[in-house]
Amino acid sequence: MNTHLLTQKGTFLAQVYSNLLFQFIVFYLTFSLLRQNNALRTHLQTYFLVYTLFFLVVSLLLIFAPLGLVSRFLLFTLFSALAGVLFLRFRLLPDDVITSVFYQVGGVFLIMTLVGFLSALLGYNLAWLGLALLFGLIGLLVFQIVNIMGQDREKRQKGDILSRIGVVIFTLYILYDTNAMLQRDYRGDFIQAGLNLFLDSINLLADTLNLQSSS
Repeated sequence: MNTHLLTQKGTFLAQVYSNLLFQFIVFYLTFSLLRQNNALRTHLQTYFLVYTLFFLVVSLLLIFAPLGLVSRFLLFTLFSALAGVLFLRFRLLPDDVITSVFYQVGGVFLIMTLVGFLSALLGYNLAWLGLALLFGLIGLLVFQIVNIMGQDREKRQKGDILSRIGVVIFTLYILYDTNAMLQRDYRGDFIQAGLNLFLDSINLLADTLNLQSSS
């Protein structure tokens, strides 16, 4: 077992997970506070499409813009807050259901992170899994687009199936990205490493909440 890997990447991992924890808190607080504020929630629902487009623009800047770490950290924080805004589509779910789902996803994240760490320390390179997941994600997106054009009853049935597939894909993505984070040279870019895991987690959360919404 290559325990020296943890020593070599200790500072980098501390940066990744401390930033990731901060971004999860921003996301959760934004979602929770807006969900309880009727006036602000109504405003955001009215301009939901505008915030969605803003979210996409920030996503592209965060991924492709050649910015420094401080600028990207601030952009990541804005991205996390906007993600919390977009999750208001789940506002009608009961508090206990939302709390339960957050705990479930948190548990899955911890387990897959531990498995990802262990696989990397044992020397397993999961590049093959990343390729399989990429094809799976592309297929999922295509079927989701096709499903939007279907009839309401079929959309609900197929939507449940697609959400279950999404849960599997993004659960495995947490494992893959954790493994890759330990084996890939990010050149100190803890923002990118954290962003990958953040996207995995909120997509897993969204698909899990979708299943609860349709049940």
